[in-house]
Amino acid sequence: MSTTDPTGADHTAQPQDAAPETSAAASEIPADTDPSRALPHFPAPLTGQVPTTPAATAGYPAAPGTPGYGQQGTAGAYPQQGAPGGPTGYPQQGNPGYAPYDPAAKSRLTAGLLGIFLGSIGVHRFYLGYIGIGLLQIAATIVTFGTAALWGLIEGIMILARARAFNNDAEGRPLRD
Repeated sequence: MSTTDPTGADHTAQPQDAAPETSAAASEIPADTDPSRALPHFPAPLTGQVPTTPAATAGYPAAPGTPGYGQQGTAGAYPQQGAPGGPTGYPQQGNPGYAPYDPAAKSRLTAGLLGIFLGSIGVHRFYLGYIGIGLLQIAATIVTFGTAALWGLIEGIMILARARAFNNDAEGRPLRD
């Protein structure tokens, strides 16, 4: 069934399921040169395949709502916190320039003042953990009738003056300032 309108165009009735005819001239134009004929871009199906677009392969983050995209192309990105093989947190720096605080370390000032005022009976040596030398100072002070008390006074001054022999206590901990 063919009808002709005043312009001379032929309109034929086609069944609804039949595809419209295209002219040869229209099919010769490549789709990429005619923007009106370009097909819309649909995202890749969610089959686990990663698209090969430049944005996905260059390590750019994935668009929101697109799970799995951009995960393969993150070669230059930083690993996530807590990820296997990744960093677990910020590294502990401590106090640069300071020794860590040791609550069991003995005070240099206390040891020196004990040596100056009570050094005749070896209290500063007991404080630092040198029990044997403390007992020896007590015995020397008794035997010499107090003359050996100078020994404790000199050691107290040496402790305060930071003599190398008095830098540590009996357990090897450095004295705290």
